[in-house]
Amino acid sequence: MKAAIAILVVLGAVAHADKAKPTPTPEALIVEMMEEAMTNRGPSHESRFAFDTWHTFELGGKDTGNLRWGNAEPKNTVVGLTATGTEAFVATDVNEFGDCGGDGGSCGKTIGWMHGALLFEKDADSGWLPRVWHLSEVVSAKEQKRLGDNIVPPPFARNVDGAEDVAKLFESTIGDPKAFAKTVSDRKEVALFGSERADRVVGGAKVRAKLAAWNLALTVRDGVQAGLSTGKTLAWVAANVDARSASTPKAKATPYRMLAIYERSGDAWKLVSVSFSIFTRS
Repeated sequence: MKAAIAILVVLGAVAHADKAKPTPTPEALIVEMMEEAMTNRGPSHESRFAFDTWHTFELGGKDTGNLRWGNAEPKNTVVGLTATGTEAFVATDVNEFGDCGGDGGSCGKTIGWMHGALLFEKDADSGWLPRVWHLSEVVSAKEQKRLGDNIVPPPFARNVDGAEDVAKLFESTIGDPKAFAKTVSDRKEVALFGSERADRVVGGAKVRAKLAAWNLALTVRDGVQAGLSTGKTLAWVAANVDARSASTPKAKATPYRMLAIYERSGDAWKLVSVSFSIFTRS
């Protein structure tokens, strides 16, 4: 009897060992990477191009944006994979929380929010890496008014790195709300972020409707920067823009930074991510 029990125990151990852990999905790996970087648990990741609240890190510049924020964590993250499975567009809210140093009064408590739109590529050696992003603190309309001209972003040069057709599509449509809305993909992962906390819309049809409701005519203030992902299934365009209601074209414009990410769909490019933020001088 004892021998039989021993055999059962051994067989049980073998069966347990054979039960492999499920392979994480690409979406889970991307979220994990962001969580590790933003909370300083993992390596930093530098961008090709990036907007943050106070800076623009230009394409080909000496300085690049760093995804390591310290006390920040992505929330409500939406990931859209391309057909190749090696590129992705991401939309996320980012919770900024107090650290536990000093008196610990803000330890773990929410002290602010950011909106984040990112383009990821899968590297054969390093896994999923963020290449382009727009991570910026939300700014209320009341705060925008208080800041006055301090929300005017610094200009940057034109640099369109192999994405001339996408930049042309962007520039030729953003001045007409209806034309811009028509470029939006039908994908459920399409995301739109505005500059205020509540300005988050997910889903192609809902994004088209919101853009139509906003009815904003946009004009480029200075340069446009753009590029293609390594697999050329995604493209991105960044610009400083002035926004006016299409109904009142002579009204005073509101300046924004804007990142648009497009996905190749057959012979066309479709908008899968668009984000606006308010620059604030540090």
